Amino acid sequence: MQLIIYIDDMSCEYATYREEGKMTGAITFKAWLIMNKVSQKEIAKLLGLSQQSVYLKVNGKKDFTLAQIKKICDTYGVAADIFLN
Repeated sequence: MQLIIYIDDMSCEYATYREEGKMTGAITFKAWLIMNKVSQKEIAKLLGLSQQSVYLKVNGKKDFTLAQIKKICDTYGVAADIFLN
């Protein structure tokens, strides 16, 4: 497994994760969290979820719902494409 994060103009919209030719939006969102110093705890509180649940979603083990994505995007002013696979 190889982690490669590409960031263009300090925007995580271009961050990608490559594992044997696959890319995932979870790493893009994770990169955005790091770059913007937003904790998974803050996201958990925003969404009314446990930190463990957010950890699984941020790391691509589970998916965010559309409502959760919308709430994050509306709150932080980010584009939904950081969640796309």
